[in-house]
Amino acid sequence: SNSITMLVHSVSLGNDTTICEDQTKLLDATYPNSTYLWQDGSTQPLYSVTQKGSYNVRVSLTGCVMQDTIVVDYLLKPRFTLGEDKQLCQGNNLILKPTITNGIPLQGLNYLWQDGSTNQTYSAIQTGLYQLELGNLCGSTSDEINIIKGVCNVYIPNAFSPNGDTKNDIFKIGYGENIIEFQMQIYNR
Repeated sequence: SNSITMLVHSVSLGNDTTICEDQTKLLDATYPNSTYLWQDGSTQPLYSVTQKGSYNVRVSLTGCVMQDTIVVDYLLKPRFTLGEDKQLCQGNNLILKPTITNGIPLQGLNYLWQDGSTNQTYSAIQTGLYQLELGNLCGSTSDEINIIKGVCNVYIPNAFSPNGDTKNDIFKIGYGENIIEFQMQIYNR
């Protein structure tokens, strides 16, 4: 009796995967004596992935065609801002929190403020430089914000007596902190 031997060949690019934004993934479809055709027309057995997407290879061996597809996604480092520098008056506080600028979710991020705290927000109660380092599996980025003394405790009289007795003859701001200039408009007498 005659016997027929069949060899079943297969190619595998591996499971769908996620890698970090600054990494590359080398796909290997090497099979002896074969020809290759990737989704972009490349004909080499190895293919270097540098951006997210779906990658497909067709491996041909003496009329037999094998193929596989892999989806590669990229995880981005968090990019964010704490915003513009802000003013603060004594006795008040500002809640600092990051605004993500590259669309990644806030879940799963590691927070590290300038004083070692790891909360998602920070309560600034005095002037100074505040810094946040925000990280995930792929690395971290940082931003800082300068909190300066604001215009605080402004006292303006509600009347004046321009009668020449040197008491309240001029209508002006009597007290104030950190005031460089101001503008006043009189709407009626």
